[in-house]
Amino acid sequence: MRTIGYLLVTTLLLLLAAGPGQWAWQGLDRQELAAYLSGQLEGAKPSNTYLQQGENWLEFQLSGNGSSLHIVSNASVQRTQVADNDMVWWYAFHYQLLDSGGKLLREGEYHHRTHITQYHEPRHGHMVTRTFLLDPQRVPTDGRRMVVPVTKADRPGRLRLRVSHTDPALLDVMFRVYEKETFSEHKLDYRWQRLNEPGKQVLARGSVYGPEHLRATEQQNLLRARWRPLGPAGITGNDYLSRKVYVQQGIPGAALDDAVLPYGLYVDSDTHGIIPLPQGGGRIQLQWTPAAAPAGTDEQILVRWYGRNLDQRSETSVPLADPQGRLEAEYGEGLLEIVSGHPVVVRAFLNDNEATEITPEATRLRAYLPADSLPLVYQIDHVGNQITPLRVDVRTLLTADDSAQQPVHFEILDATGKRLAAGVLHQDATPSRYDRLLTVEPGTRLSEPARNYFNLPGDATELRIYSMGSSLVSAYTRPADLVREVRYPEDLVYAQLDERDAQRQSAWFVLQPSNGQELLVSLRTQQLLLQNRPPVDDPRLLAGQYGWEDYQPDGQWTGRHLLLPRTGGLPLRDLSRGVVYAELPANREITAVLRDFTGHRELRPTLIFQREQGQPAELKIQLDGSPWYETQIIGRSGQLPLPVTPAGKHEIRIQGPDAARWYMNYLDTQGPTYVRRLAVKVGPDGLEFRYRKQTAAAEVLTGQLYQMQGERIRLHVEIEHERGPQLQPLAGSTFVKRIYDLRTADATRVTVLNTDSGTVDGGRRFFVPLGTDLPPDNYRIRIWPEQDAAAYLALYRLLPGQQMVRAFLREHGNVD
Repeated sequence: MRTIGYLLVTTLLLLLAAGPGQWAWQGLDRQELAAYLSGQLEGAKPSNTYLQQGENWLEFQLSGNGSSLHIVSNASVQRTQVADNDMVWWYAFHYQLLDSGGKLLREGEYHHRTHITQYHEPRHGHMVTRTFLLDPQRVPTDGRRMVVPVTKADRPGRLRLRVSHTDPALLDVMFRVYEKETFSEHKLDYRWQRLNEPGKQVLARGSVYGPEHLRATEQQNLLRARWRPLGPAGITGNDYLSRKVYVQQGIPGAALDDAVLPYGLYVDSDTHGIIPLPQGGGRIQLQWTPAAAPAGTDEQILVRWYGRNLDQRSETSVPLADPQGRLEAEYGEGLLEIVSGHPVVVRAFLNDNEATEITPEATRLRAYLPADSLPLVYQIDHVGNQITPLRVDVRTLLTADDSAQQPVHFEILDATGKRLAAGVLHQDATPSRYDRLLTVEPGTRLSEPARNYFNLPGDATELRIYSMGSSLVSAYTRPADLVREVRYPEDLVYAQLDERDAQRQSAWFVLQPSNGQELLVSLRTQQLLLQNRPPVDDPRLLAGQYGWEDYQPDGQWTGRHLLLPRTGGLPLRDLSRGVVYAELPANREITAVLRDFTGHRELRPTLIFQREQGQPAELKIQLDGSPWYETQIIGRSGQLPLPVTPAGKHEIRIQGPDAARWYMNYLDTQGPTYVRRLAVKVGPDGLEFRYRKQTAAAEVLTGQLYQMQGERIRLHVEIEHERGPQLQPLAGSTFVKRIYDLRTADATRVTVLNTDSGTVDGGRRFFVPLGTDLPPDNYRIRIWPEQDAAAYLALYRLLPGQQMVRAFLREHGNVD
């Protein structure tokens, strides 16, 4: 008896010492009393929550004077689920807003995703959650909030809530409802005086002065609108259940699953980072911060650089555990690809005078997850009765337990709802290394986008997309007569350091679904982060297995041979030795090896000369100590066919003007080489080419424009093609009208052969794609400059892979 009495007295003293506003005055039951005495409730504040009983609605009486309602919900799970910090659950509830007579004013369904945030509690060294229940086997998830606006015209009298769908792992869902009260001016003066001290402290917690130093107007502003908690109508245990949730007011530890990453480019084992580099490149500094504790000390960060040409590639490996956490190196313009097996956040700086940051801002895209019961709906608006191009991108959410992709169906309807076409959209199961979800979800990856192109006729007014799987869909459109404008080389890879320079023409424009809000509240949407792609090098090109096809225009035209420095990184093919030249010194004997692609014994080389003066001069060439060729040269540049000579090793000596430069083909050399290329002169009326597309696959023509003078030139390219309606998806779409805004990429001046003083710049490269939507056929391609320009154009196509070669040989001498 003495022990029991001592315990009661001690408990009473503890409760009295807690002070008003704490647990002494809140009617503790036995379980709460035990939790309080054990210290479990220290620093925690209780909140009453309510659960529906069976199929009953939770019903709350409203004053009708509130301007909005605040619904806070928490789900609960078994404690065994808390061990996984990355678990995400979902639930949905139905709500109804009724007037005082029971008339339905508004209703809807609201969906939430939730998880459990854990904190490391340093005092006891274990993990805790901010919200908790007294039931040790049940843990509440993080609270989710929804605001229901209320207008004066509504005059609602009741709010009804009922859980409609839940994740199977959830045990139940708890609700708290608050009504926003607005007091009239004459009631504000005395309401502050009626508040107790804890209430004043709560209202003034946003002020640095505290409640005792607030002015009268500041006190009135704090009281002007506040949230009043509501209790449900009915009887506890019969109409609803009641449960207390406790919220820790202050936790000294840090959250374990803090989703806010440092600023920068996120990279992990599934996602590579891409950093565009500015024009001209420079000294680049990379800084990285691990986003999680490293698993081992030997982990590496791989940095790959991609320039414009195949020979502009490099790869650097840096230890992740580098104490400085940085890499500084010189890079040319292009792209950096960051690869790491461990989550890191990377920032990039250009070390100029002000250390400019060039960390790219990720491109965000909202994509939608259609369902059979909730399709994705797009309304199609046409200009008159024109055909409207449409692009639909499909990305699949890939997880480890995915067995197969579910098909994504579409149907195209007219204004009366009649189905014009239906089918299945293309998908790609390849995991993406560059695109990811906005929220990092371990075990879930995006596939590469599969693009589906349509040309919808004027009577097609609606597109519906259905799926039973987990495919994310986004749609785009553009005007049918849009002229695609591209700047080369800026639009290829450069980082945009000047906002004015970042203005580039979009090729496609995002199309918003007509039921986007319904998909949003139904949690059928995701935000994606998209990046550029590095170039993919064709191994056949790297191995020298490719063909080269030049195109000349129709009609009358004039052209000249240009002697260009050989760049691009492609291996030299034996087939090309007849147009590839190496420089030979004058008035000095050298040893050279001559050979051609046929492997036969004889060939006929050509000698090219360049010089500053055009007066006649004597030229003599000795081969293996004997006279081989002698002539008189006139002009500043020219081409001289030399006599037939045996292939193999020779001693060659050129005797001519010292100031001249000499070039010969068929030389087997490791030094710098030059290409003799035929280029067509471009006049104000332009040129017209006939091109035969031989396959249904995409084909790309390459153009090189060499201008005599000028910084930039605008070049129009038009492919003659009549576009018809297309109601089934294609894998490509071609812009048949293009404008190329071209800047020279090389300040080197190039000689125009067989002219007295003609030179051009290093050239401007551009590409003319013909997509899979263009069937095999003959196409006319018109190319003309927007302004008067003295320029030469070379149009060609690279053909990767082994090519069939025909060699025509002429036999010399008698045949036995």
